[in-house]
Amino acid sequence: MREAAEYLLKELKKKGADDVIIRAVKSEGVNIKFANNKVVKNGLEMMYGLGVFFTKDKKILATNFQDKDPKNLKKQIELFVNYSIKFSSFLQANKDYNGIANGKFKYFDIKDLYDKKVESIDEIDYVQKGINIALKNAEKTNGIFEKNIENGLLLTSNNVDKELKGTYLYFSIRSFNKDGSGHSNTCSRMLNQLEIEKSSEESSRIAKLSISPKEGESGKYDIVFGRMPTIVFANQIAESCSPFSVEAGISFLTDKIGKKVTSIDFIDDGTKENGYNSTPTDDEGVPTQRTSLIKDGILKTYLHNSSTAKKYKTQSTGNAGLVEPHASNLIIEKGKCSEVNDLIKEVKNGLYVTNVWYTRYQNYLTGDFSTIPRDGCFVIKNGELKNSVKNIRISDNMLNIMNNIIAISRDKKQLKSWEAHDPGFVPEILVKNVNVSKAKI
Repeated sequence: MREAAEYLLKELKKKGADDVIIRAVKSEGVNIKFANNKVVKNGLEMMYGLGVFFTKDKKILATNFQDKDPKNLKKQIELFVNYSIKFSSFLQANKDYNGIANGKFKYFDIKDLYDKKVESIDEIDYVQKGINIALKNAEKTNGIFEKNIENGLLLTSNNVDKELKGTYLYFSIRSFNKDGSGHSNTCSRMLNQLEIEKSSEESSRIAKLSISPKEGESGKYDIVFGRMPTIVFANQIAESCSPFSVEAGISFLTDKIGKKVTSIDFIDDGTKENGYNSTPTDDEGVPTQRTSLIKDGILKTYLHNSSTAKKYKTQSTGNAGLVEPHASNLIIEKGKCSEVNDLIKEVKNGLYVTNVWYTRYQNYLTGDFSTIPRDGCFVIKNGELKNSVKNIRISDNMLNIMNNIIAISRDKKQLKSWEAHDPGFVPEILVKNVNVSKAKI
């Protein structure tokens, strides 16, 4: 992979490229799927990949190569080198592009990014353990287990040469009991911090409690959102913190720098121990950092690479991707309660939503959105969980959600989901006056 990356960097510079970034990865992965309590797929895959970004006269081109066979990858690279500069001549120059970072940098060691024990684990055994725990409360389980061991390399035309190594574990389980269901997941870089047992117990407990749901009613509710919905909301906030979203007119945080937007602290931390997206360097080679995006409820900054930082007259936050700035590990802080039960006790008339899906916007710029509660969703009366409900939709505004957060739990869990690609360490949150409508069946 080093040989391929160095060849690509050298040839692009020789043909006139101005800035070049090459990210090479060799990945060994295991993907296990289980359904109806049985493993239905067990795949082992070795993959070689190269991400490339280069500019020529402020014209930007970025792409990825990926193949199981490094010989095929070499052919793709040679073809790309022969035609890429010619192709870039047809592109429009980006007048706002201000270059990539200049190396060399000093990088700090981040703890718990690689676990040698992951190399030799029995993945099926861990999956079976999760299934068995869930079956104490559930009749059926579905889910996935993923393991990846990556060896990476970052090269740039501005003197960055950094090798990267990491292990990645992800377990997701959905439990079913009659007409009830529950979902939970866990992700970790270290085996001893992967919460398979806890996640399996949580998903099955929700499934058991959500049996026989009643039709939900429209209205305004105080809602306790579990961690699965919270990580989705955190991703929405992070995406709106990208200058690309701001300039594309799809950020509800446009023109909000220096203004109060919520009651929480919202942090992006690329240096977090055991953080699923933690790495010493961003895709330009800039050292990652802990960035307070929102402090004491006030939006302090957007996520920046070197180019956007120059445009906004600030400093890079160490969040460069090959194309646009992106989040690392999202963290919500400033809680006043110890666990979800304390949040529930504060609610007289409300809901406990454990999961959501199909979060979609009617207007990105204003933040008008809707999302559908999935799996266990429960009525709260005078601080106690009552019956589960179905066929409702949350139809509100993201800025309203942020402004109406009145409490969060101190307990956080690291997770991500199919609607939340950026992982985070998130609590449960209590939001007042959330609009709920009847879902159309």
